[in-house]
Amino acid sequence: MAMLTNKQLYKQNTVHDLNDAYYHVFLHASNHKYTNILVLEDDFFFDNITQDDVHDIGIFINNNDYHIYNLGPVFFIGIHSNFRHILNFYSSTAHSIIYNKSYFEYYIEYYNKQNSDLPCDILYNNINIIKYSYYKPLCFQLFPLTENSHSWCFSKLCRFLINLINLDKSHFMYYPLTILWLSITYMIMICAIRQCSL
Repeated sequence: MAMLTNKQLYKQNTVHDLNDAYYHVFLHASNHKYTNILVLEDDFFFDNITQDDVHDIGIFINNNDYHIYNLGPVFFIGIHSNFRHILNFYSSTAHSIIYNKSYFEYYIEYYNKQNSDLPCDILYNNINIIKYSYYKPLCFQLFPLTENSHSWCFSKLCRFLINLINLDKSHFMYYPLTILWLSITYMIMICAIRQCSL
């Protein structure tokens, strides 16, 4: 993709800069008729990924309806759709996501209609967007203090939690967080079912 100079952004800030970058990535993918693309942010890294993981995800995305498949969410609300893939109702972080053609088109249309203040990883939490992640994180990102981190929703709370569990220095808490989020989701569902049955 050609390097863009003199970007004309709706607002000159990191949210609009990232949204514009995603717009051009998706426009390029759409123009080249790609059906799936993996977008990796500049600070990603893989750890403990096997050929079986790659094969399993490939089979899943080629045989299931989805819009995004996150390879390393830090926070999500979801349930297992089977033992290796998690259907996410809400998902955060965009450092390693496989997007399908339907999502490119959705994003391009949305971007052309309104230049939103929503960060790209909040935009895909529209209820109509089908989101999945793998049962274990495969791709990681550390969270040092950056200009962009000031634009996060609940940025002070996020920064406190990041520092508390050392996500600014280590990725070893990703998998325990996956188990925690799944457990919380299941507890909420059980409470809701019990409440409905009273």
